Amino acid sequence: MYTRRTALGTVGACVAALAGCSRLDETLDEALDREAEPAAVEASAAAATGLAQTALTDQLYEQTVDIADESWELRLQNWLTQYTTGATETSAAGFSLLTTPTVSVAGQAVNPFRQFDRERLLQAMVERADAVPVESIETVGRRTVTVLDESVPVEAFRADGEQESVQFRLHLGDRTHDGDILVFLGVHPAVVEMTETIDTLAEGIAHPVERP
Repeated sequence: MYTRRTALGTVGACVAALAGCSRLDETLDEALDREAEPAAVEASAAAATGLAQTALTDQLYEQTVDIADESWELRLQNWLTQYTTGATETSAAGFSLLTTPTVSVAGQAVNPFRQFDRERLLQAMVERADAVPVESIETVGRRTVTVLDESVPVEAFRADGEQESVQFRLHLGDRTHDGDILVFLGVHPAVVEMTETIDTLAEGIAHPVERP
């Protein structure tokens, strides 16, 4: 069975009892240098929507974090899987799936993707997926879909394209699975109804999958 690498379980104890914990530096270094496992949409689900996988790439995320009054380098290997359609009327449509490892030290989540509010998470996904730039974002709805046997809230947003007078719909959802945070984003022109397509893709997510 395909499994992911697991994290240490001693970090919290070391931070909580700094005195006498001689492996603190080594433990934190390993805890803050983590890799996610990729996710993908099952082939049958993707085929039913007409979208095809166009990319599965790793993305390194680095940030300085403060732990126990010291600065540490957080290094996360994330994975981004992307699906697009070749149809002219939906050329700006796509579905992106990001996996990033959960990281906690002394009970505190240090992966920024777990700390973002919804609009910041949406913008982070738009940036990483290299989706069409948007502005004037407004929440217009909320629903639930089943992702990996769990009910997941999906928020729908209305936004204007920054570089063209086109309005878009964006659909954002996330959940934690097998040690990773999974975030998915669907984007399409507002004039084309693709909510059902996005839901089919989300419900077809598999994790983990083999690396390329």
